[in-house]
Amino acid sequence: MEMHSWSEEKVYFFLRKLGLSHRETDIVKALLVVKSNKQIASLLNIAPSTVHSHKVAIYAKTNTHDRGGLILHLVEKGLYKN
Repeated sequence: MEMHSWSEEKVYFFLRKLGLSHRETDIVKALLVVKSNKQIASLLNIAPSTVHSHKVAIYAKTNTHDRGGLILHLVEKGLYKN
């Protein structure tokens, strides 16, 4: 399975169409490369607790419960292709 060879802009708009905020799209992109909350927080200059809060909102908006469910949801929506 490979991700579409989309530009950052196309990935951004794909995630925005799912109802995610700008910051939530940043969090999702980091989650896709398997970064911990602490690593994501450092990358985005926010607190790990803020990362957690964004993840809760992302999971609610995508009707998922964890990173694996989120990835499956993105596959179903077309971010990945076989």
